[in-house]
Amino acid sequence: GMLARFMRTSEGRNYVLRVPGAANSALSDAQLAAVLNWLSVQYAGADAARKPVPFTEQEVSAARRMPLVEVLATRRAVVAELAASGEAPSAQY
Repeated sequence: GMLARFMRTSEGRNYVLRVPGAANSALSDAQLAAVLNWLSVQYAGADAARKPVPFTEQEVSAARRMPLVEVLATRRAVVAELAASGEAPSAQY
């Protein structure tokens, strides 16, 4: 149920698209956008009432080509930003 929370901010969206599991996926940009959008709705959890803006193929294409070197540090920064603006995953998530 955390994906929709990450999708609330531009930095969170960028992080999701750049983590190695997404960025290095064999899926096309359109397929990755579709899978992430499906997951965000299917597993919205407590955030079900607040549907995130869907990822677009163009957004996926632009973000996933930029390697994410500091995954954990970036994740911590994104979680801190999310916490400052509302509900966020726990720092240990």
